[in-house]
Order: sequence, then C-alpha cells, then structure tokens
Amino acid sequence: MAGLEGYVAMGTFSDERAMVANGGFLGAGTMSASLRSESKGTASAVASVSVDGKQWLEDEDLKNVNQNGMVMSLEGLRADQTGNLGTFSMRAADMDRADYDAELRSLPASKAESASTDAFLQDRAITSTILYLNNPGAYLLKGWKWTATDPQINLILKNDAVLASKGLGADATRNAIAAAADTWDNAVAKNLFADGNALVTLDPGANVDAQDNRNVQAFASISGGLAYTRTYSYSGVAVESDVVYNSNVNWFTDGVNKYDVQAVAIHELGHTVGLGDIYGAAQFAGDTDEMMHYYAGPRRNLGPGDRAGVQALYGPSGPMYCMSAPYTTI
Repeated sequence: MAGLEGYVAMGTFSDERAMVANGGFLGAGTMSASLRSESKGTASAVASVSVDGKQWLEDEDLKNVNQNGMVMSLEGLRADQTGNLGTFSMRAADMDRADYDAELRSLPASKAESASTDAFLQDRAITSTILYLNNPGAYLLKGWKWTATDPQINLILKNDAVLASKGLGADATRNAIAAAADTWDNAVAKNLFADGNALVTLDPGANVDAQDNRNVQAFASISGGLAYTRTYSYSGVAVESDVVYNSNVNWFTDGVNKYDVQAVAIHELGHTVGLGDIYGAAQFAGDTDEMMHYYAGPRRNLGPGDRAGVQALYGPSGPMYCMSAPYTTI
C-alpha cells in the first residue's frame, strides 16, 4: 500500500491464547505486509511488515512473542518520502484468551455492543500506531506551575537581525506566538498569559537563556530539533521560561507550510506552563493527536490530553507536583 498513512492488523485465537499484531505509518510512504495466522490447538502467526523498504516486523519477532507470552512495541520517527517528518509503529502481543476477552468487555458500551474481532484489533492497535486515540489521560507533568491566581505571563520576542533574516516579519511572528499562548489560555479557568498588546512585546536586546525573570522568545542557531524551552523554577514554582526556535529551519506563519511558528510555539508553551513531552512514553505512542507529541506539521488545536493536562495544573483542582529538571527540548 502507498499513501500518506497506512495500517494493517491481524489476530489469531485458540481456546487458551490470543495473539494480535499490527503496524502503521504516518507521512508519505509505502508499506508491504504478509500476515498469516493459525489456531491449531494454540494461537500462532507469521508476519512480515516493512515501511519504505525497511522491515520492522518479521517472523522471528512473532516467534519470540508467542513463545514468551509477551508484548513487543516499536515506535519511531522517520523522514517520509517527501522529506517531511513521519512516524511508524509496530506491535505484537500474546495473551491469555481470558485476558483478551476481559479487555474486550472493558471497551465502552458503544464499541462493545458491536465489537467483532476486527473492531477489537482496531481499538488495540490504536494504542501503539499512528492512529489517533483521543485519550484524555495522554499528558505528563514536568513538576512546575505558575502559582499566581492569574499569572498573566508576559512574553518578549527578540526582534533582532536573526529574526529579520527569516523574512517572517516581527508582527506576524508576534501574532503567531500570541495565538499559541491564547490556545493554552483558553483551555483553563485562570488567566495564564497576559492580554492584548501586553502578551508579546518586542525587544531587540532581550537575552534568551539568561535567568533574568523575562520570558524571552528568540530565533537562534541550535544543533538539532526545531525548538527548545528552558524553564526556571523554585520548589515547583515557575518563575521564567525562555523558548528558542532553530534559525536554521525555514519557518512560516501561514498555517500551511511545513514548519509553522504557531504550531511549534503551542508545543513549547506547553512546556512553559508545565507539561512534558509524551512522545518518549510508550503508553502514549499512539496519541499523536496531542500537541505535546511529535511535531506533525501546522496543527494548531489542543488534543484531549493536552487540555486535560493543563486543566489538571490550572483548573479547579490541580494535582500535587514536585520539582523536576527544568530543561526540555522538542
């Protein structure tokens, strides 16, 4: 199969065991798969799945899973066939049939009422492929928060020669970052970020990565990644958060082209308010609809996990938190 995304799944069942396998990709590419299952007294399968010519799931993987009653998950970031960022994921699981049936019964009533083997496999696969899960629990807390009743965080855009060299325009860049801040602000009861013209001000002499109680947004040459956030906090209380955008990247503010300032700013300001990256957490491998997951292009809306996470910190009843390393990179 070829296209912008692909997905394949299989399952085999005996009275005692259940075995499922699946794989998927996001971003222009190709997938080839050969899947065969048997249930002659026990559940077993053979498979070969490759993405862009690279084999990621093979018979030996399934043999190990089958012999040891284990789960194998593989998630990764790839450059797709057009040069864009993409993802791939493979998963194989062997389990007791009773556990499989119990998980089937645990599905929401709307799914359980019409559940078939295919429907269940689809639901299981979503947790570890590029398909969207819409999981409100898909968030991680970094261990800091802004504690004022209404923090009204002010951001400062460094309007210097580096920004000018990107051809974005100071006003367009400021508006993109302000819109990103408003995205988080609109999700909570508190007034997280300042309002109106006070939200993002311009200062050509602002210092980024300097602990000066100023929340600076700047463009600078960095090695690897799109951007990073450096946050300063004391005993779990945030006092400053700077964001650096990689000036080696061709940035845009139109919401269409590859590297969108507003979309990346939403992710980075998620760190500012206290949320962590979820793309390194296996349990959230399939939650790619969240802004705190891998960058996936000019997407500008919070996922359910993003919203639940920021509301956990700044809603009516935020959770306890502890100190964490104050340095995050996308």
